Amino acid sequence: MDASIPGLEIQVEGTYDGQNQLVAKLVKFQGNDLERAQSIQAGRHVTEAQAQRNREVQRVSACSLTSDRLKSSLVQVSKPAHAGDRCRQNQVR
Repeated sequence: MDASIPGLEIQVEGTYDGQNQLVAKLVKFQGNDLERAQSIQAGRHVTEAQAQRNREVQRVSACSLTSDRLKSSLVQVSKPAHAGDRCRQNQVR
């Protein structure tokens, strides 16, 4: 079982089993290190959730900008066609 917490400094006493995995007989940490490490983990979770929301907002914004640029390009491309139509209409009269 791996139940380590990033940031928690520990001292471990134990032996290695036949699969070369450490089997702990004693795990020590000092004072309120566990609470501090758990607080850090909680903060990391909140930060990662906010970062994920930020990435989603950026993706949606990028899609919106691309859509706006395409619409603008289509309007610019369609304007000469309308001007050409007017020229043809004037020639027919």
